[in-house]
Amino acid sequence: MNIFPRQQLHELHNLLDHTWLPLREPGGRYGTISPKVDLREKDNTYEISLELPGLKKEDIHISLERGVLTVEAQSSEEKTEEEHGRVIRQERHYGKYVRSFELNPHIHQADIVAQFEHGVLLIDVPKAPKSNETAATRIEIS
Repeated sequence: MNIFPRQQLHELHNLLDHTWLPLREPGGRYGTISPKVDLREKDNTYEISLELPGLKKEDIHISLERGVLTVEAQSSEEKTEEEHGRVIRQERHYGKYVRSFELNPHIHQADIVAQFEHGVLLIDVPKAPKSNETAATRIEIS
């Protein structure tokens, strides 16, 4: 037995989402947006999958600096209210998308492969070569 009907749970999620969105960094209608991400481990790579709906490939910027992979994109609100009527409810988010991932510092930019199709950005990051170091060791204090 459910405590809340499914539709009411969805509305509660939306209420909480819209309550916290104004607290995000400035940058758009709701501030900076953190896109939804899936991470998968494959044989020799990690696959990072990010949802970036309504964006074009040209709107996305991927950078690697000091072992941190950063994905940035900007979406802007369509201003077609005069032609298509007044907006009564708006759930789509507009603003700056930013998401960062800490990688092994030995990963090179040339080794990373990115593809964008149907609003999903797929990034393949190679696994770092295994080092000869063992697990963390305790350092004694003198």
